Amino acid sequence: MDLVRETWNIAREDIARVGVVAFLSLFEKYPETQNIFLPFRGLTVDELQHSARLREHGLRVMLTVEKCIARLDKPEKLQDLLHDLGQKHVEFNTKVDYIDMVGPQFIQAIRPVVKSDWTPEVEDAWEDFFKLLIYFMKEAMCF
Repeated sequence: MDLVRETWNIAREDIARVGVVAFLSLFEKYPETQNIFLPFRGLTVDELQHSARLREHGLRVMLTVEKCIARLDKPEKLQDLLHDLGQKHVEFNTKVDYIDMVGPQFIQAIRPVVKSDWTPEVEDAWEDFFKLLIYFMKEAMCF
C-alpha cells in the first residue's frame, strides 16, 4: 500500500477537485446515483461543477479516504471507521451495490492528477485499496 500513500500525497494537493471530478464521473456513468443526494437532485452538470455543496461533500469523502490511508497499518481502526461509514450509508438508504461504483470513479479522477507517476502497479494498488474499503463497508451494511 506504499504506492497508495505515495500517490495520495500527490493527489492531496487538490483533493477537493478530485472529489468533485469523482462525483461528476459517478453521476455521469450512473445517473440514478445523483438522486441519492437530495442537494444534487435535478442539477445539471454545469450546476454540479459550480456547486459549493458538491465541493464540500467531495472534500469530506476525500478526507475519509485520507483517514483510511492513515489507518492502513492499524487494521482494527480502519475496520471500525469503515463499519461506521457503512452504517451511515444504511441510514441514508444507500443501496449496497452503489458502494462498488465509487472506487473506479475515484481512480478515474485521481489518475490525471498523479500524471506520470500513475503506473499499472499504482492502479492495481488503488484497486486493491478500494476493494478493502468496499469489503468492510458492505460487511457493515449487510449484517
